[in-house]
Amino acid sequence: MSLEPIITILSILSGTLLSINNSITFISLLKYLGLKTDHVIYMIALSNIIGIILFSNMITPPTTCSTNDQSSAYPELISLFTGLIISILIATFTGTSLSATMALVFSTAGIYMISGRPVSEWIIRVFETWIILGALSIILTIILRIFITKVLNLQKRDLIKTLFLYKIFSTTTYLTISILLAGNNIGFLSSMTCHQNLLYMIFSPASLLILLARPDKYKNIYEKILMTISRHYSITLSTLVMLIIANTIGIPISYTFIITLSYATTVLTGASLGARKIIRRIMINWIYSITIAFLISLSVFFMLRIF
Repeated sequence: MSLEPIITILSILSGTLLSINNSITFISLLKYLGLKTDHVIYMIALSNIIGIILFSNMITPPTTCSTNDQSSAYPELISLFTGLIISILIATFTGTSLSATMALVFSTAGIYMISGRPVSEWIIRVFETWIILGALSIILTIILRIFITKVLNLQKRDLIKTLFLYKIFSTTTYLTISILLAGNNIGFLSSMTCHQNLLYMIFSPASLLILLARPDKYKNIYEKILMTISRHYSITLSTLVMLIIANTIGIPISYTFIITLSYATTVLTGASLGARKIIRRIMINWIYSITIAFLISLSVFFMLRIF
């Protein structure tokens, strides 16, 4: 029995759930700006599709893409996709935030190493990139926070204009980040099958229309992070730059990783109520995401080996 149809179905379902998991953040933030929920969902779905079309092929696969290597990796792919799907569903039903990309990257590293796949070079490259981008994110956020605060102090007399520009900037930036993030994250999923299923995954963001049924349910922790204008500008601009770099060099990156580092940096450059509590919650979500996804993937992998 060929496992290729199963891989295709699992990759499409993974892409669908990952699109929903990532997009809830942007839907919530755009609603926070006063945009209508149905308009926001349509915009985010469209931005996801654009991102997948434009940027997915830029992401480098973890292993070689020869036909023999790809077919022999089917058990690993099934276990990784299944682990991602189940962990996202668990997070959804329990109301817990999940860093899906971080969970998938660590699970991929673990499962491929256990199975003897030559992924050490890819793993090192990913972690080196995360460290470099993390450092750049901290430096850029500090510079932007100081600069933007000074600019806003000069604009205090024209508050209406400032708020109007803030809304336009926020909407444009969120949609741009949504495009880049979809290309990066769905591109990573697609790269695991050497982009063979990308044509099917392009339409996975259409699943966001499901959210129209329960529009008031979706809120997230980042609303509290982006409360002040100067903090918002510095965090979103820094995140945007890091995603552009990650896509350019073809490395998957976690949105929560970048935004949390940027947020922690803004806390150091200005007072923030409840900052430690929010950062602690996000970091706990990281541990939860990585542990649950890896354990599920590992269990499925060993079950496939037995049977």
